[in-house]
Amino acid sequence: MTQDLVEKSLLNMGRKAKPTYSIIDSQSIKTTSNAIERGIDGGKKIKGRKRHIVTDTQGYLLHVKVHAANIHDTVAGCDVFKEALSKYPTLKGVCADAGYRKTLEEFVSNILGRTIAISKRITLGWSVIAQRWVVERTFAWLNHFVDYQRTMK
Repeated sequence: MTQDLVEKSLLNMGRKAKPTYSIIDSQSIKTTSNAIERGIDGGKKIKGRKRHIVTDTQGYLLHVKVHAANIHDTVAGCDVFKEALSKYPTLKGVCADAGYRKTLEEFVSNILGRTIAISKRITLGWSVIAQRWVVERTFAWLNHFVDYQRTMK
């Protein structure tokens, strides 16, 4: 169903129906419930879960996976991108941030035979990085939706 919506939307924009390039990222989320999938993201000092998403270049979700926050991006990213690739075999490459260096780079290049581009940080402060803003915007949409759900009764 989701794949059909993505394909229809891409066709309406005059693009190919099947995405060929993707962007991967994760977001750690605090949780208070006693769930099985919970851990501590040591880098961000967050106890909870991590949601991993793969989007196309328009920001459409191609794959989502939620797991314990203590699983590092380079390790979880391999499974997440592989699962996205099984849904969308037309994906030729992926863009990721510097947190995905080494393990994911080698996995995508050597095992899956796809290209991977690791974005480098431009400055020490916050700045927009080409291609990466798309996945960040998708996280913003998800966060807004979750916040909106909390206000409804």
